[in-house]
Formats: sequence, structure tokens, C-alpha cells
Amino acid sequence: MLWLGGQLWFVMGLGAILAAGVLPTRSDAAWLGYRNDTKVGVIVQSASVVNNVVRRGKPHPLPATQEAWDWVAQADTKIVITVYDAKQPARILYQGPVLAGGTDLFFSIQLEPGRVGPRGIMLPPRVKLIQTKPLKPPPAVPDATPTTPVKRQR
Repeated sequence: MLWLGGQLWFVMGLGAILAAGVLPTRSDAAWLGYRNDTKVGVIVQSASVVNNVVRRGKPHPLPATQEAWDWVAQADTKIVITVYDAKQPARILYQGPVLAGGTDLFFSIQLEPGRVGPRGIMLPPRVKLIQTKPLKPPPAVPDATPTTPVKRQR
């Protein structure tokens, strides 16, 4: 019985340490938003590395002029944003890293005009992400973790 009591204190102490230092607080968390300012549909997906494991976010199909938001639970997280062609989802149009701090980030997905390549061949346009301000504020803050659904008022 004594061993069980010691194990219980150990687990409670470890739980308190983890809760104090690891769980995200609202001040650590932020939103990552995207708006499709191209004339074609795209799919946007974010990914982050947690404990040396790549965690992919939900893919957001975005028709032209639509917005999507991802919840970033912890500040100072390196996130890789990938933009795919909606008609050919295996085709990557853009992929690049973003450092998510404690503030909300919002990006406009835009087309960079085509340019002249080697031997005078015209290259196709490329997609770029431009940091900008959102037209609408981000959704309400989830409770504590990004997997918690937002509770709606009825």
C-alpha cells in the first residue's frame, strides 16, 4: 500500500510540473490564417514538428476569396505551410516555413507573374504568401488545446 501511495505522489507531482510548463495558455496560443487571392481553388495545409514527429493540420480547400484559420497551440513553433493545386492535389504550388509566435498571423495567397527563364522560355506563374491583415477577425479562442471544438452559443 505504501508503494502505491508513493507512486500516486510521483504521478501527481509529475502532472503538476507538466501542467505548469507544457500546456499552452491563451497568451502562448495564436491563430494562423489564410486567404486565397488567386482566381483558382487551392488546398492549404499546415504542419509542425512535435517531439520529432510531423503533425499535419487539417487540409483546407479554399475556393477563390475564401479564408481558413488554424489554431497554433504553442508560441515559437516552426510551421510549414503547403499550398496544393485543388484540381491536382499532388501538385505542390508553394511550401515554406513560418515561425508562429504569440500573435495571430494571416497570409494572402497570391500569384507571382510568370517570368522569362533560360533561353527566353516563359515560365509559369508561381504562388507566394504575403503577410497581411485579415478582413474578418479570427474565430473565438478554443478552450485549451487545438483539438477542442469551439463551443457555439445557441
